[in-house]
Amino acid sequence: MHSLVAGLLLFQIALVSPDVGPDGASKAGDLLPAELGQWRAPSGTALEKFSAAQVNVFASGADSAALNEFGFFGAQRRQYRQGNRTITVEAIRMKDSSAAYGAYTWYRQAGWREEFSVAHDPRSFQAAIGPNQAVLQRNGYCLRLLGVLPNHKELALAAAVLPSLEDQPLPPLAGYLPAAGLVHSSAKYAYGPQVFEHVVPQVPAMAVGFHMGAEAVAAEYRLPGKQPMTLVLAEYPTPQIARNFAKNLGSLNLPSVRMKRTGPLLMIVPDAAQEADAQHLMDQVHYAMDGMWDERTPNFKEPTFAQMIMSIFELCGILIVFCVLSGVVYGGIRVLSRSKKPGHGFEGDIDFISLNLNS
Repeated sequence: MHSLVAGLLLFQIALVSPDVGPDGASKAGDLLPAELGQWRAPSGTALEKFSAAQVNVFASGADSAALNEFGFFGAQRRQYRQGNRTITVEAIRMKDSSAAYGAYTWYRQAGWREEFSVAHDPRSFQAAIGPNQAVLQRNGYCLRLLGVLPNHKELALAAAVLPSLEDQPLPPLAGYLPAAGLVHSSAKYAYGPQVFEHVVPQVPAMAVGFHMGAEAVAAEYRLPGKQPMTLVLAEYPTPQIARNFAKNLGSLNLPSVRMKRTGPLLMIVPDAAQEADAQHLMDQVHYAMDGMWDERTPNFKEPTFAQMIMSIFELCGILIVFCVLSGVVYGGIRVLSRSKKPGHGFEGDIDFISLNLNS
Protein backbone atom coordinates (compact mmCIF):
# COMPACT_ATOMS: atom_id res chain seq x y z
CA MET A 1 0.00 0.00 0.00
CA HIS A 2 2.80 2.40 0.91
CA SER A 3 4.62 1.67 -2.33
CA LEU A 4 1.45 2.37 -4.33
CA VAL A 5 0.94 5.73 -2.62
CA ALA A 6 4.61 6.61 -3.18
CA GLY A 7 4.34 5.71 -6.85
CA LEU A 8 1.25 7.88 -7.32
CA LEU A 9 2.98 10.76 -5.54
CA LEU A 10 6.02 10.53 -7.80
CA PHE A 11 3.74 10.39 -10.84
CA GLN A 12 1.98 13.61 -9.77
CA ILE A 13 5.34 15.31 -9.17
CA ALA A 14 6.47 14.31 -12.65
CA LEU A 15 3.29 15.78 -14.16
CA VAL A 16 3.61 19.20 -12.55
CA SER A 17 7.39 19.54 -12.58
CA PRO A 18 8.81 21.91 -15.23
CA ASP A 19 10.14 20.19 -18.31
CA VAL A 20 13.58 21.81 -18.28
CA GLY A 21 17.09 20.55 -17.84
CA PRO A 22 19.76 21.72 -15.38
CA ASP A 23 20.79 24.55 -17.71
CA GLY A 24 17.24 25.76 -18.13
CA ALA A 25 16.83 24.38 -21.64
CA SER A 26 13.61 22.63 -22.52
CA LYS A 27 13.49 18.83 -22.64
CA ALA A 28 10.20 18.75 -24.59
CA GLY A 29 9.76 16.68 -27.73
CA ASP A 30 11.64 17.77 -30.79
CA LEU A 31 9.65 20.06 -33.07
CA LEU A 32 12.27 20.03 -35.80
CA PRO A 33 12.96 16.51 -37.12
CA ALA A 34 16.27 15.26 -38.44
CA GLU A 35 14.87 15.37 -41.98
CA LEU A 36 12.72 18.09 -43.49
CA GLY A 37 11.82 17.04 -47.01
CA GLN A 38 15.07 16.92 -48.98
CA TRP A 39 16.93 18.75 -46.22
CA ARG A 40 18.80 16.69 -43.61
CA ALA A 41 20.47 17.70 -40.39
CA PRO A 42 24.24 17.08 -40.57
CA SER A 43 25.47 14.29 -38.34
CA GLY A 44 26.97 15.48 -35.11
CA THR A 45 24.97 18.73 -34.98
CA ALA A 46 22.68 19.07 -31.99
CA LEU A 47 19.19 20.49 -31.85
CA GLU A 48 19.27 23.75 -29.93
CA LYS A 49 16.43 24.24 -27.43
CA PHE A 50 15.45 27.40 -25.59
CA SER A 51 13.04 27.73 -22.69
CA ALA A 52 10.76 30.69 -22.00
CA ALA A 53 13.39 32.19 -19.69
CA GLN A 54 16.03 32.09 -22.46
CA VAL A 55 14.45 34.58 -24.84
CA ASN A 56 17.53 36.81 -24.54
CA VAL A 57 19.72 33.86 -25.50
CA PHE A 58 17.59 32.91 -28.48
CA ALA A 59 17.20 36.47 -29.79
CA SER A 60 18.83 39.82 -29.10
CA GLY A 61 17.98 43.49 -29.11
CA ALA A 62 14.59 44.52 -30.46
CA ASP A 63 13.77 40.94 -31.51
CA SER A 64 14.12 39.72 -27.94
CA ALA A 65 11.99 42.56 -26.57
CA ALA A 66 9.26 41.97 -29.16
CA LEU A 67 9.09 38.21 -28.53
CA ASN A 68 9.02 38.75 -24.79
CA GLU A 69 6.18 41.29 -25.07
CA PHE A 70 4.09 39.04 -27.31
CA GLY A 71 4.60 35.99 -25.06
CA PHE A 72 7.60 33.75 -25.80
CA PHE A 73 7.09 30.13 -24.65
CA GLY A 74 10.24 28.55 -26.09
CA ALA A 75 12.03 27.82 -29.35
CA GLN A 76 14.16 25.31 -31.20
CA ARG A 77 16.84 25.87 -33.82
CA ARG A 78 18.39 23.38 -36.23
CA GLN A 79 20.63 23.44 -39.26
CA TYR A 80 19.88 21.44 -42.41
CA ARG A 81 21.96 20.65 -45.44
CA GLN A 82 21.19 19.69 -49.01
CA GLY A 83 24.30 19.17 -51.11
CA ASN A 84 26.52 22.18 -50.48
CA ARG A 85 23.63 24.40 -49.31
CA THR A 86 22.92 24.98 -45.60
CA ILE A 87 19.84 26.53 -44.03
CA THR A 88 18.78 27.31 -40.47
CA VAL A 89 15.23 26.70 -39.26
CA GLU A 90 13.85 28.26 -36.09
CA ALA A 91 10.57 27.04 -34.58
CA ILE A 92 9.21 29.57 -32.10
CA ARG A 93 6.36 28.68 -29.77
CA MET A 94 4.26 31.63 -28.59
CA LYS A 95 1.55 31.76 -25.95
CA ASP A 96 -1.34 31.76 -28.45
CA SER A 97 -2.21 32.39 -32.09
CA SER A 98 -2.37 36.18 -31.61
CA ALA A 99 1.15 36.21 -30.17
CA ALA A 100 2.43 34.03 -33.02
CA TYR A 101 0.76 36.34 -35.53
CA GLY A 102 2.48 39.28 -33.87
CA ALA A 103 5.87 37.56 -34.11
CA TYR A 104 5.14 36.68 -37.73
CA THR A 105 4.38 40.30 -38.66
CA TRP A 106 7.41 41.46 -36.68
CA TYR A 107 9.86 39.32 -38.64
CA ARG A 108 8.45 39.86 -42.12
CA GLN A 109 9.35 42.99 -44.01
CA ALA A 110 7.43 45.25 -46.35
CA GLY A 111 7.47 44.06 -49.93
CA TRP A 112 7.94 40.36 -49.17
CA ARG A 113 5.91 37.97 -51.26
CA GLU A 114 2.98 36.41 -49.39
CA GLU A 115 2.11 32.73 -49.57
CA PHE A 116 -0.94 30.94 -48.19
CA SER A 117 -1.91 27.30 -47.77
CA VAL A 118 -4.20 25.58 -50.24
CA ALA A 119 -6.79 22.84 -49.88
CA HIS A 120 -4.45 19.85 -50.27
CA ASP A 121 -1.87 21.10 -47.72
CA PRO A 122 -1.80 19.02 -44.50
CA ARG A 123 -1.79 22.18 -42.31
CA SER A 124 -3.08 25.66 -43.03
CA PHE A 125 -0.48 28.43 -42.79
CA GLN A 126 0.49 31.88 -43.98
CA ALA A 127 4.00 32.82 -44.97
CA ALA A 128 6.06 35.73 -46.25
CA ILE A 129 9.11 35.16 -48.44
CA GLY A 130 11.95 37.66 -48.60
CA PRO A 131 15.48 37.64 -50.00
CA ASN A 132 17.02 34.32 -48.99
CA GLN A 133 14.67 33.81 -46.03
CA ALA A 134 11.03 33.24 -45.10
CA VAL A 135 8.76 33.37 -42.07
CA LEU A 136 5.71 31.17 -41.54
CA GLN A 137 2.88 31.25 -38.99
CA ARG A 138 0.43 28.59 -37.94
CA ASN A 139 -1.67 28.76 -34.76
CA GLY A 140 0.67 29.43 -31.82
CA TYR A 141 3.89 28.78 -33.77
CA CYS A 142 6.15 30.95 -35.90
CA LEU A 143 8.82 29.40 -38.14
CA ARG A 144 11.80 31.16 -39.67
CA LEU A 145 13.73 29.65 -42.58
CA LEU A 146 17.07 31.40 -43.03
CA GLY A 147 19.37 30.94 -46.00
CA VAL A 148 16.81 29.58 -48.44
CA LEU A 149 14.11 30.79 -50.83
CA PRO A 150 11.48 28.08 -50.19
CA ASN A 151 8.76 27.06 -52.60
CA HIS A 152 5.19 26.23 -51.63
CA LYS A 153 5.89 22.52 -51.13
CA GLU A 154 8.74 23.23 -48.71
CA LEU A 155 6.57 25.68 -46.77
CA ALA A 156 3.79 23.09 -46.51
CA LEU A 157 6.30 20.51 -45.20
CA ALA A 158 7.52 22.99 -42.61
CA ALA A 159 3.95 23.73 -41.47
CA ALA A 160 3.18 20.01 -41.24
CA VAL A 161 5.97 19.63 -38.66
CA LEU A 162 4.02 21.71 -36.15
CA PRO A 163 1.91 19.64 -33.74
CA SER A 164 -1.12 21.95 -33.74
CA LEU A 165 -4.12 20.31 -35.42
CA GLU A 166 -7.24 22.52 -35.34
CA ASP A 167 -7.00 25.95 -36.91
CA GLN A 168 -7.07 28.71 -34.30
CA PRO A 169 -8.54 32.17 -34.96
CA LEU A 170 -6.28 35.12 -35.72
CA PRO A 171 -6.79 38.75 -34.66
CA PRO A 172 -9.46 40.26 -36.95
CA LEU A 173 -8.00 43.76 -36.76
CA ALA A 174 -5.83 43.41 -39.87
CA GLY A 175 -8.95 42.52 -41.85
CA TYR A 176 -10.18 46.11 -41.53
CA LEU A 177 -7.20 47.48 -43.49
CA PRO A 178 -8.17 48.74 -46.96
CA ALA A 179 -6.80 46.58 -49.75
CA ALA A 180 -6.21 49.39 -52.24
CA GLY A 181 -2.64 50.66 -52.04
CA LEU A 182 -1.58 48.29 -49.25
CA VAL A 183 2.10 47.33 -49.45
CA HIS A 184 2.47 43.54 -49.25
CA SER A 185 3.66 42.20 -45.89
CA SER A 186 3.85 45.69 -44.39
CA ALA A 187 1.17 45.21 -41.70
CA LYS A 188 2.62 45.02 -38.17
CA TYR A 189 0.50 43.81 -35.26
CA ALA A 190 1.06 45.03 -31.69
CA TYR A 191 -0.62 44.83 -28.31
CA GLY A 192 2.21 46.32 -26.29
CA PRO A 193 4.13 49.63 -26.19
CA GLN A 194 7.58 48.27 -27.12
CA VAL A 195 6.53 46.89 -30.51
CA PHE A 196 4.26 49.86 -31.22
CA GLU A 197 6.90 52.52 -30.55
CA HIS A 198 9.28 50.68 -32.89
CA VAL A 199 6.65 50.48 -35.65
CA VAL A 200 5.01 53.91 -35.20
CA PRO A 201 7.60 56.23 -33.63
CA GLN A 202 5.51 59.34 -34.42
CA VAL A 203 2.85 58.43 -31.81
CA PRO A 204 3.71 57.98 -28.09
CA ALA A 205 3.05 54.33 -27.32
CA MET A 206 2.05 55.01 -23.71
CA ALA A 207 -0.69 57.37 -24.92
CA VAL A 208 -2.33 54.65 -27.04
CA GLY A 209 -3.58 52.73 -24.00
CA PHE A 210 -2.29 49.20 -24.30
CA HIS A 211 -2.73 48.85 -20.53
CA MET A 212 -6.49 49.17 -21.17
CA GLY A 213 -6.60 46.24 -23.57
CA ALA A 214 -5.89 48.03 -26.84
CA GLU A 215 -4.46 46.24 -29.85
CA ALA A 216 -3.13 47.90 -32.98
CA VAL A 217 -2.02 47.19 -36.52
CA ALA A 218 0.05 49.53 -38.71
CA ALA A 219 0.52 49.20 -42.46
CA GLU A 220 2.21 51.13 -45.27
CA TYR A 221 0.24 52.51 -48.21
CA ARG A 222 1.24 53.66 -51.68
CA LEU A 223 -1.70 55.42 -53.33
CA PRO A 224 -1.51 56.77 -56.90
CA GLY A 225 -0.54 60.43 -56.97
CA LYS A 226 -0.02 60.60 -53.21
CA GLN A 227 2.99 60.39 -50.97
CA PRO A 228 3.55 57.16 -48.94
CA MET A 229 1.49 57.00 -45.76
CA THR A 230 1.11 54.78 -42.72
CA LEU A 231 -2.34 53.76 -41.48
CA VAL A 232 -2.69 52.70 -37.85
CA LEU A 233 -5.82 50.98 -36.54
CA ALA A 234 -6.20 50.75 -32.75
CA GLU A 235 -9.14 48.83 -31.32
CA TYR A 236 -10.36 49.15 -27.73
CA PRO A 237 -12.69 47.02 -25.61
CA THR A 238 -15.43 49.71 -25.60
CA PRO A 239 -16.26 52.87 -27.58
CA GLN A 240 -15.97 54.92 -24.37
CA ILE A 241 -12.33 53.88 -23.88
CA ALA A 242 -11.59 54.67 -27.53
CA ARG A 243 -13.16 58.11 -27.17
CA ASN A 244 -11.07 58.92 -24.09
CA PHE A 245 -7.78 57.95 -25.73
CA ALA A 246 -8.70 59.78 -28.92
CA LYS A 247 -9.22 62.90 -26.81
CA ASN A 248 -5.89 62.33 -25.03
CA LEU A 249 -4.00 61.89 -28.30
CA GLY A 250 -5.68 64.97 -29.74
CA SER A 251 -4.56 67.05 -26.78
CA LEU A 252 -0.90 66.23 -27.51
CA ASN A 253 -0.96 68.37 -30.68
CA LEU A 254 1.18 65.91 -32.61
CA PRO A 255 2.35 67.37 -35.94
CA SER A 256 1.09 65.71 -39.14
CA VAL A 257 -1.04 63.24 -37.15
CA ARG A 258 -4.64 62.80 -38.34
CA MET A 259 -7.23 60.79 -36.40
CA LYS A 260 -10.75 59.47 -36.82
CA ARG A 261 -12.86 57.27 -34.52
CA THR A 262 -15.63 54.82 -35.32
CA GLY A 263 -17.03 53.11 -32.25
CA PRO A 264 -14.16 51.28 -30.50
CA LEU A 265 -11.86 51.67 -33.54
CA LEU A 266 -9.41 54.56 -33.70
CA MET A 267 -7.78 55.34 -37.05
CA ILE A 268 -4.50 57.25 -37.12
CA VAL A 269 -2.40 58.50 -40.05
CA PRO A 270 0.82 59.79 -38.44
CA ASP A 271 2.77 60.87 -41.51
CA ALA A 272 0.37 62.37 -44.05
CA ALA A 273 1.62 65.31 -46.07
CA GLN A 274 -1.92 66.52 -46.79
CA GLU A 275 -4.92 66.28 -44.50
CA ALA A 276 -7.13 65.40 -47.46
CA ASP A 277 -4.92 62.40 -48.27
CA ALA A 278 -5.14 61.12 -44.71
CA GLN A 279 -8.91 61.61 -44.67
CA HIS A 280 -9.26 59.76 -47.98
CA LEU A 281 -7.26 56.80 -46.62
CA MET A 282 -9.22 56.64 -43.36
CA ASP A 283 -12.51 56.80 -45.26
CA GLN A 284 -11.55 53.51 -46.97
CA VAL A 285 -11.70 51.66 -43.63
CA HIS A 286 -15.00 49.80 -43.41
CA TYR A 287 -15.77 48.92 -39.83
CA ALA A 288 -19.24 47.93 -38.62
CA MET A 289 -20.18 47.13 -35.06
CA ASP A 290 -22.06 43.85 -34.91
CA GLY A 291 -24.05 42.39 -32.06
CA MET A 292 -24.22 38.67 -31.40
CA TRP A 293 -27.13 36.81 -29.79
CA ASP A 294 -26.22 33.23 -28.96
CA GLU A 295 -29.62 32.17 -27.59
CA ARG A 296 -32.16 30.47 -29.80
CA THR A 297 -35.13 32.68 -30.63
CA PRO A 298 -38.50 31.20 -31.66
CA ASN A 299 -39.51 31.71 -35.27
CA PHE A 300 -43.02 33.09 -34.58
CA LYS A 301 -45.37 33.65 -37.49
CA GLU A 302 -48.73 35.38 -37.21
CA PRO A 303 -51.51 32.79 -37.89
CA THR A 304 -54.07 33.41 -40.61
CA PHE A 305 -57.83 33.65 -39.94
CA ALA A 306 -58.42 30.10 -41.19
CA GLN A 307 -55.65 28.74 -38.94
CA MET A 308 -57.15 30.57 -35.96
CA ILE A 309 -60.63 29.03 -36.60
CA MET A 310 -59.12 25.55 -36.94
CA SER A 311 -57.24 26.05 -33.68
CA ILE A 312 -60.49 26.98 -31.93
CA PHE A 313 -62.19 23.83 -33.23
CA GLU A 314 -59.21 21.74 -32.10
CA LEU A 315 -59.44 23.24 -28.62
CA CYS A 316 -63.19 22.54 -28.47
CA GLY A 317 -62.63 18.93 -29.54
CA ILE A 318 -59.96 18.49 -26.86
CA LEU A 319 -62.32 19.88 -24.19
CA ILE A 320 -65.18 17.59 -25.33
CA VAL A 321 -62.94 14.53 -25.21
CA PHE A 322 -61.70 15.57 -21.77
CA CYS A 323 -65.28 15.96 -20.46
CA VAL A 324 -66.34 12.56 -21.84
CA LEU A 325 -63.31 10.83 -20.36
CA SER A 326 -63.84 12.58 -17.02
CA GLY A 327 -67.48 11.38 -16.97
CA VAL A 328 -66.45 7.81 -17.75
CA VAL A 329 -63.81 7.86 -15.02
CA TYR A 330 -66.22 9.35 -12.49
CA GLY A 331 -68.94 6.84 -13.35
CA GLY A 332 -66.50 3.97 -13.08
CA ILE A 333 -65.35 5.12 -9.66
CA ARG A 334 -69.02 5.43 -8.54
CA VAL A 335 -69.87 1.92 -9.72
CA LEU A 336 -66.73 0.46 -8.15
CA SER A 337 -67.39 2.19 -4.83
CA ARG A 338 -71.01 0.97 -4.76
CA SER A 339 -69.99 -2.64 -5.39
CA LYS A 340 -67.16 -2.70 -2.83
CA LYS A 341 -68.79 -0.88 0.08
CA PRO A 342 -72.59 -0.69 -0.14
CA GLY A 343 -73.98 2.17 1.90
CA HIS A 344 -70.77 4.15 1.87
CA GLY A 345 -69.17 6.75 -0.37
CA PHE A 346 -71.42 7.32 -3.36
CA GLU A 347 -74.26 5.08 -2.14
CA GLY A 348 -77.60 6.53 -1.08
CA ASP A 349 -78.55 10.11 -0.54
CA ILE A 350 -75.20 11.14 0.81
CA ASP A 351 -73.74 11.31 -2.68
CA PHE A 352 -74.98 14.79 -3.45
CA ILE A 353 -76.72 17.73 -1.85
CA SER A 354 -79.64 18.26 -4.26
CA LEU A 355 -82.45 20.76 -4.50
CA ASN A 356 -85.94 19.40 -5.30
CA LEU A 357 -87.15 22.30 -7.42
CA ASN A 358 -90.28 20.52 -8.76
CA SER A 359 -92.00 20.20 -5.38
